[in-house]
Amino acid sequence: MYGDEQLSVLHVDDDRDLCSLVEIHLERAESPLDCTVSTETNPREALSLIRSPETAFDCVISDYQMPEMNGIDFLEAVRETHPELPLLLFSGEETGEVAAEIIQAGLTDYLKKSVGTDQYTTLIRRVGHAVESDGEFEADGRVELDGIGVVGTDEGFEVANDEYASFYGYDPD
Repeated sequence: MYGDEQLSVLHVDDDRDLCSLVEIHLERAESPLDCTVSTETNPREALSLIRSPETAFDCVISDYQMPEMNGIDFLEAVRETHPELPLLLFSGEETGEVAAEIIQAGLTDYLKKSVGTDQYTTLIRRVGHAVESDGEFEADGRVELDGIGVVGTDEGFEVANDEYASFYGYDPD
C-alpha cells in the first residue's frame, strides 16, 4: 500500500524524550518506509489531531500509561471515528491482563519497549506491516488474529487463546 508514498505517523507518549527518539529513528530509518512523524504528549490533544479534517494519519503509535487516559481508552476513542486506522501500542506494559485487554480492544499490533535501537527497527517494520495490512481489517476495525499467547515472568502462560493453544497442543485453560 505505501510503496513510494510518504506515510504520516502520529506518536502519542507523555515522555518527550522518547517521542524525539521515535521520530528520529522512524524518519531516518533505512527501510522502504518513508514517513513523517508527528508527536503529541497529551492523548486528548492527539484525539483532536486525529479527528481534525486538516490532518490525516496513516498509522498511530501510542503508549499505554499516559495522563488522563490509558492506551486502551485512547484506542477506543480513536475507533469511534476512525475504525480502520492502524494503531500500534508501544509500551512497557507486559502483564497478561493488559495483553488480554489489548487484544480484545482490537489493537493492530503491540511492541514492548526495550533498551537499545533494535526496537526502533522493529517498530518501523511493524508500522509498515500495519499500513500494508490495512485492507485486512474487519468491519469493526479489528484485525483477525489467529493465535495469541503471553508468557509471564514465571515462564508460564498468562494468556493463551484457543487457536494458540490448539496449534501448540496445549489446553487453553
